[in-house]
Amino acid sequence: MTSAIKKLILSTLFLSSIMLLAYMPEESKVFDSPCELVSLEEVRKRFDLDGNIKISFEDKAYTYPTCSFKWKDGKVTKTMDIGGQKMDVELESELLIVMVKEANESKYEASISVYSDGQNEEGIGDLATWSPKRAQLTLLHNSYLFHVHVRASNDNDENRKNAIGIAGVIVGKL
Repeated sequence: MTSAIKKLILSTLFLSSIMLLAYMPEESKVFDSPCELVSLEEVRKRFDLDGNIKISFEDKAYTYPTCSFKWKDGKVTKTMDIGGQKMDVELESELLIVMVKEANESKYEASISVYSDGQNEEGIGDLATWSPKRAQLTLLHNSYLFHVHVRASNDNDENRKNAIGIAGVIVGKL
């Protein structure tokens, strides 16, 4: 075999290998915590929080990896009876995300079985259900199950909208 033919064959093999690598699907990244999927800046942006509002952040593994953000912005209040007088008390706004790896539709169904008020949500991951009573969106996507709890307003529709927005961030990174 001549040197020119060897170079041509090697060049062809090299280019073919590069083309195969370029079109191979990228392996999915494995996440160990929901905090890897939602940043402090994304929380500030989603809830329209300026830099003066202090946000506490916790990344913990209780039964499952959990990421929580809490802040006081005056949007969540509760009317309480204190000494015979009704008073509005300011509570912390919160975002809590629980992640379950290696989940399937059966685990998802078990998770939402406790929702007496569950509402199916379309277009969010593979399956999603919102519970107004719990202020929580449960979603299944790419073998991950998430509970996205949002209590950042006294308005349920606003909490739902924000939970769906956070879920969109999560699904976009899976």
